[in-house]
Amino acid sequence: MARTRIQIALVFTLMGVTAKDAWSQELVGIPGSHLLQAHMQELAAAQGTSPVSLAPLRKDAAWNFSVGVAKDWWATNLVTNTEYAVNSTCRAVGTHCYVFVEDSMWGSRVTQEAVDAIVSAFDSRTPADSTKGIYQLDVEYFGNPPDVDSDPRIIILMLNILDSFSGTGSYVAGYFYSLNEYRDPQGSRRSNEAEIYYLDANPANLSNPSSFNTACSVTAHEFQHMIHFNRDANEESFVNEGMSESASKLCGYSLRSPSSYYSNTNVPFMSWGTTPNILNDYSRAALFSWYMVEQFGSALTKLIVSQTTNGIAGYNDAFTAMGSSLQFADVLANFAVATSLNDATYDPRYGFLVPISIYPMPHKTYVAQDVPTTADTVLPYGTKVYTFFAGDLLRFLYTSTASVVVQIVGSGPSSAFVGTLLPATAYVLNGYPSSLTQANVVVTNMSASQAVIAYSATMLVPSGVAAENSAGSIVPSHLALSANYPNPFNPSTMLRLSMPREEYVVVEVFDVAGRKVDELSKGVMSAGEYSIVWSPEDIPSGMYLVRARTSRESTIRKVALVQ
Repeated sequence: MARTRIQIALVFTLMGVTAKDAWSQELVGIPGSHLLQAHMQELAAAQGTSPVSLAPLRKDAAWNFSVGVAKDWWATNLVTNTEYAVNSTCRAVGTHCYVFVEDSMWGSRVTQEAVDAIVSAFDSRTPADSTKGIYQLDVEYFGNPPDVDSDPRIIILMLNILDSFSGTGSYVAGYFYSLNEYRDPQGSRRSNEAEIYYLDANPANLSNPSSFNTACSVTAHEFQHMIHFNRDANEESFVNEGMSESASKLCGYSLRSPSSYYSNTNVPFMSWGTTPNILNDYSRAALFSWYMVEQFGSALTKLIVSQTTNGIAGYNDAFTAMGSSLQFADVLANFAVATSLNDATYDPRYGFLVPISIYPMPHKTYVAQDVPTTADTVLPYGTKVYTFFAGDLLRFLYTSTASVVVQIVGSGPSSAFVGTLLPATAYVLNGYPSSLTQANVVVTNMSASQAVIAYSATMLVPSGVAAENSAGSIVPSHLALSANYPNPFNPSTMLRLSMPREEYVVVEVFDVAGRKVDELSKGVMSAGEYSIVWSPEDIPSGMYLVRARTSRESTIRKVALVQ
C-alpha cells in the first residue's frame, strides 16, 4: 500500500512580466493559451462588449490549401503583446488538418518527419488508440470544434513562438488564441479568421524524434481549448486548462507531474495565475481533472465542457447530469484524502489509478510531541496537512471561522484509516503506531474566503524512542531495520528497529561516501520492536545509509531523501 505523506485561459496580463519570469527556471514547455485570455477581455472591453459578442466571422469558402502553398499567418508576440506576420509554407494536408511551417524553421528545427508525425497523431494514431487520432478522440471526449472558416480542417502552424525564451527557464510550447475565431479587427490586434493553433519549434526541436510526443501532447491540449471555446467561450481558466490536461492524458500522453502542486497545497484552489509559479496551477488542474475522470468516467469531460455555467457551478451541473448526488465540496474533500493516502484498494475514492509515487509536503510535522493551541489559515478551497509520527495515541481538537472539512488519514505498510473530525469535538485515534506508521490531519477549506483555524493535539508516547514491545510480545530473533516508510521521503521517515536482546545499540546515518551525517539513537534498549524517526535538517537530497549496530551484529538500510 502506498504510504501517506501529508495532508490536511489565465488572468495573467503580462504587465511587465515575461512568460519566462512567471514560470519555473527549469527548461519545460508550457501551454500558452491562458496568456491570451486577458487580451480577449481587453479587446472586448474596448468595444464595450464581451468576447462572445465580438464581430462574428462568416467565411463562405474553404481554404483548400495544397502542399507547397505559401501563406503569411498572424502570430502573437507574447512579450510585446502584438501580432506579427509569419512567413510559412504548407508542408502537409491531412484528413483533419493543414500543417504550415515557418519558413525560417524548415529543415533546421522542423523536418518533414516531424510534420508527418503530427499529421499521423492528429488524424489516425495515438498512444491511447492505434486506430484513432487526436482529432477523433478530442471530439469524442469533449465535443465538436468551431468552424468559422467553412473548412473542416484545422490549421496547425509550427513556428518559433516569441515568448522571451533566452536559453534557460520555461517556454511556451503551444497556444490557441480565440481572437482568430472572429473577424479581423485590424489595428493592434489581428485575426487569421480561421481555426488555427500554434506549436513551438524553438527551443522545442521538432527535427528530433524525441520531441514528437511532447508536440503531440500539446496538440491534444490546444485542440481541447478550441473545442471548449466553441461551447463556452467564458469558461474559467482552471476548468478549461484542467480539461486540456485531461485531453492529453486521454490521448495516451503522460499526465503532468503533481510535484509542483504537492510542494504547496495551500493555494486558492480554483484560481489561475495567482501563484508565484504557474506550474503549480497546471499541476493542480491536471491532477484534479484527472481524478474526476477516474472517479466518474470519461463521459464527465464532455458534460463539463457542454455546461454554459462556469467554474464550480459547471462542475456541479456536470455531476448532476451524471446522475451523481456529489457536489464540488464532496469531490474536493475526497481528492484531498486521495493525495495524502493514495490507496484505491482501501477505498476507490481515496486513491489514483494512474501511478503516482509522491505525496504532498506537510505544512507541519510533529514527532512524539504535544501541540498547544495553534492558529493557522487555509486559503479558499485550499488544503493544509499536519503530520504526526511516533505515538500510540493521537487526540486532535480544532475550531474554525469558516466551513472546513477536517479528515484524519492514517497509513502504514499494511493498513490504513480515514475518519472525519467534527469541530470542537476531540477525535482520538488509537492503535497507533502498531498498525499505522503515520497520521495526517487534512484540513480543506470549503469556502470562497480564507479560513482561520485553531487546533491542538496530544500524543501519548513512551519516553525516549517510541518502544512498541509489550508483555507477551514475540522477541525478535536478530537485529534488524525494516525498510523506511515513506521512501523517498521529505521531511521525515520512519524505520522499525528489532532488538533480539537488551543491548547497547547505536543508530547512525551515513552518506554514500561513508561520511556520518546524523545520529538517531545511542544507548541500551530492551528486546522488542522500536520506531526510529529521521527528520534531517540542512542535509541535501540523495541516497543515505541508516546503520544500527551492537557489539554482536549490525544492519543497514538505504533511504532516499528528496528536498
